[in-house]
Amino acid sequence: MEATKTYKYTALSGPRIIRVLRLSGGSTDNLFAELVETNLDHACSYEAISYVWGSAEKSHTLNLRGGSPVKITESLYHALKDIRYSTIEDGPRYLWADGACINQEDIDERSQQVGLMAEIYGSALKVITYVGQDTLDVKKGMKLAETLVAAQKESRRSSANKSNAKHRIPGCVFDRVVHVGGTLRRCFITARLERYKWAQEQYSQLLTRSGTKYVGGGASLEAFWRTLILDLDPEKRMQHHNALRTSGASFESYVRPNKLWARKEALESIEDYNPNKRPKPPAIESVVMEAWKRESMLDPTACDKDEGEYNVFRSLRQKDSQQGSSSQGLEYRDLVLKAQNLYRAFFMTEKGYIGMSAQGVELDDVVTFLPGARVPFLLRRKKECSTYSLVGDCYIHGMMNGEVLRDGHWNVSPIILV
Repeated sequence: MEATKTYKYTALSGPRIIRVLRLSGGSTDNLFAELVETNLDHACSYEAISYVWGSAEKSHTLNLRGGSPVKITESLYHALKDIRYSTIEDGPRYLWADGACINQEDIDERSQQVGLMAEIYGSALKVITYVGQDTLDVKKGMKLAETLVAAQKESRRSSANKSNAKHRIPGCVFDRVVHVGGTLRRCFITARLERYKWAQEQYSQLLTRSGTKYVGGGASLEAFWRTLILDLDPEKRMQHHNALRTSGASFESYVRPNKLWARKEALESIEDYNPNKRPKPPAIESVVMEAWKRESMLDPTACDKDEGEYNVFRSLRQKDSQQGSSSQGLEYRDLVLKAQNLYRAFFMTEKGYIGMSAQGVELDDVVTFLPGARVPFLLRRKKECSTYSLVGDCYIHGMMNGEVLRDGHWNVSPIILV
């Protein structure tokens, strides 16, 4: 009997077309689904899944319509199995998950779809965060999540009805925000000279506070470029704490202040720009395109000798023979997009740590570790002692893998959320 052939992806039918998984309900270990195309400009209703890739080994099977299976990772398998409706009669659930909806073997498609990822998540009915199979840690985390959600709802009501509801939880107030650098969308995914100026300013702030050795370990320069991509490794399906060292060279190429190539890139972008269509990456939004337009006004006669001698990131530079490509460094831009970091803001703490958080972060917000949470949170102090409001989760470089516990900073005290 001939073995069932593995599913073969067909090319997407347009630049703004994505695949959505039509997942059947069920209670068995087998997964059944159909991949359907939809246009982002008038997409069908779907939910997006955010999940930890875990092992890159594709050890499980998703059965697609027609009998052709596609191999998926264990993490995605459990996510789909837990998220699907419990019976076939409940009908299908329309989901977008990168591990199944993007042909991971097609580099061109993968790169093109990554450029749409912000829109894919933004167009979804909701984004489902799958934290893993049910364990004691997950239960503890879910209990914490329920407390945080309840506190947030009470906070919203309080402005209308003066509610005094409070939620007391244990936690460790670890550090305080002393510098906020703005969102990457406006400051870093933009024209070359503008992103260089921004990166130079943030890095200078880091050197002033921490010196060349980062307080969380390693060199400050390395900590800086790792933070902007949440230290994610694309080769290991965007796992944390694994960013490839070669990404540092791509970062340097991305911010290098070479006016000649900056002007060339700007002109190419303007030529491709059609006001009746969405701008193409790296001009993701109109504000980005305007920055590239401004850069086109550079005087090309003054560019010949500008090779970036004063680039503070020069230590990462590769051989000069590799400087000639106007597209060099875009790998780093793609990592920022993959990390879903466009709307996160860069910040620095009093102790010299750097991180990324929601754009609502403000000076004097405090970095807090809460039992049951795998990530730090930012809280905003109220007038009353030990009373805070929730800002959101955050990434702190050098403090994402339990370091606060090992270093003896875990001084738990009552925190009151309002």
